[in-house]
Amino acid sequence: MALHLKLCLSPLKPQIVPTNPQLSQTFNSPPIPNKWNINVEEQMCSALIKPRDLSSKYHTKVVKHELRSVGENSLKGLCMIDAMQRLNIDYHFQQEIETFLTTQYVTNSSAWKHDDLHETSLHFRLLRQQGHFQSPEVFNKFKNKEEKFNPKLSENINGMINLFEASQLSIAGEDILDEAEEFSMKILKEKLVHLNNHEAMFVRRTLENPFHKNLPIFTARNNCLGHLYGTNTWFDSLKEVAKLDFSLLQCLHQREIVQISKWDINTAMEQLPDYMKTCFRVLYDLTNEISFKVYQRHGWDPIDSLKMTWESLCKAFLVEAKWFGSGKLPSAEEYLKNGIISSGVHILLVHIFFLLGKGLTKENVERIHKIPPIISSPATILRLWDDLGNAEDENQDGIDGSYVSCLMMDHPDYCTKRARDDVMTKISDAWKNLNQECLFDSHFHKTFTKASLNLARMVPLMYSYDDNNSLPGLEGLLHSLLFEK
Repeated sequence: MALHLKLCLSPLKPQIVPTNPQLSQTFNSPPIPNKWNINVEEQMCSALIKPRDLSSKYHTKVVKHELRSVGENSLKGLCMIDAMQRLNIDYHFQQEIETFLTTQYVTNSSAWKHDDLHETSLHFRLLRQQGHFQSPEVFNKFKNKEEKFNPKLSENINGMINLFEASQLSIAGEDILDEAEEFSMKILKEKLVHLNNHEAMFVRRTLENPFHKNLPIFTARNNCLGHLYGTNTWFDSLKEVAKLDFSLLQCLHQREIVQISKWDINTAMEQLPDYMKTCFRVLYDLTNEISFKVYQRHGWDPIDSLKMTWESLCKAFLVEAKWFGSGKLPSAEEYLKNGIISSGVHILLVHIFFLLGKGLTKENVERIHKIPPIISSPATILRLWDDLGNAEDENQDGIDGSYVSCLMMDHPDYCTKRARDDVMTKISDAWKNLNQECLFDSHFHKTFTKASLNLARMVPLMYSYDDNNSLPGLEGLLHSLLFEK
């Protein structure tokens, strides 16, 4: 799709004009430079507004005042925060959100004193997301004498939605949340045919992409929140903030793409050294550049840590190469231990840790070297999703060397379906471990744990291949994020 961005100085609304109507109907061709031919005028920069400017806008002030003034109305505050998060604008209200939720936590909110499933579930999820532990036993009051969730709860659709969302923050051993997920999922699927279009769409998206395991930046524009909060005056202000915020982010992303597109790969390749020197030189220069940037900003030289991380990745690749070369598969446990490193997640998160500069202490650097659960959990999620075999182009001569293959070798009685089911269970367990780290780990800064969480959220989108080995879902979301108004 050849596109020309006609960027105006008027209210942050870059127009997209297809230069070829026939091509604009197709969105499945390869690389970005060929798919999105973006020409951006220099006036774009002057049209950008900085994030700090947005916080002074009228509607932002209105919402902040509203949230500060909720008083004893805990449900109103919870609903406002839920809407902020789903619209991906909660970062504008971090101080107000933290103050409200901390107060709820310290005073042991009235949500626990009522038998309202919607309020209790929302309270549970938001406080856990904020790092405040809430016991899942609060949901016991919604069970009957048989210790099962009361079937009468099925009439409360909002309660079912929030119970399902709350269950996504479970950690190991919390059986009641596993039961809550199974119960709410069953009810919501049964209710789909009886809901109106907006409600059905919201429920379907919730089941497919629960909020905690999804990236709101991709779903904020398509969230059908009107039926939930549309009658509240504060929701109108939130929508206005969201519109301004989306326009800002879209402009920033477009500018980033333009900067990337200015790099001529053919010219650059001609200037690089030959053969293996190419890889080494680029890696060497990039690592030193990043180290210098971290030192300038945060006063810490991470060069030794980055070298160690790259070394561990190369060693993991070498181990896999030896396995492939010998034609012998390792045990599933041995494979996954090495696969957590070869996934590359460790490389990414170590760089993020140093570049953020938050919680940058000698003790935390030593923890990073040992690949703590905050890193190994998303790495496990990525490795196992990759190994489920959605990307068939990665198979080599019929031997994919995946965790599934190793598992079936360890258990000769396993069929492929049984092995894949075990993999999904292991992914679920990794999510529980990640939830626990985000909830209880006090060593790393929240910005770093959020980065780890977002990486795990991105994984399903990265591996949602169709029969043509393309990613229509991810492509559609990126197109919406970058171009649609």
